[in-house]
Amino acid sequence: MKNETKTALLEATTLTFEALGFMFPARLLEEEQKAAAFEAAVCVEFGGSGDGTLVLSLSGGILPTIVENMVGDTAALGRRASHDALGELANVICGNVLTLIHEKGETFLLEPPRLLTAADLAQPPGRLLASATVGMERGRADVRLYAREGPAAH
Repeated sequence: MKNETKTALLEATTLTFEALGFMFPARLLEEEQKAAAFEAAVCVEFGGSGDGTLVLSLSGGILPTIVENMVGDTAALGRRASHDALGELANVICGNVLTLIHEKGETFLLEPPRLLTAADLAQPPGRLLASATVGMERGRADVRLYAREGPAAH
């Protein structure tokens, strides 16, 4: 894992949760956050100047707070709103990290976010480039950036 890629992924993750979710991620996890149970996960596949997948998973019951913060309405806390909010977070993190780790002018096509199960997370979609974990409230967000098998990504 390149240190620059990990730093970029952590920066993109932190800024996205602050700007969209009005959450303030911490880089050091408390024991409760480390032990938090899996809640939801989504992936965004991308192609273009580099091919890969970004996986975002949440643990500890923080998704309802994020959805409420993003939508601004507690009545919108249904399953669909949760999936949409999680997908939007993953899209923004993915777009931001790609612009940070690739040359200016390189282009990417992001596929629509796809929900994952806990079992899906056990099967990496490629070669791990970087991972970042941040704590929020009682839970945490884990973000992993993968390159598709084949030529090395930046």
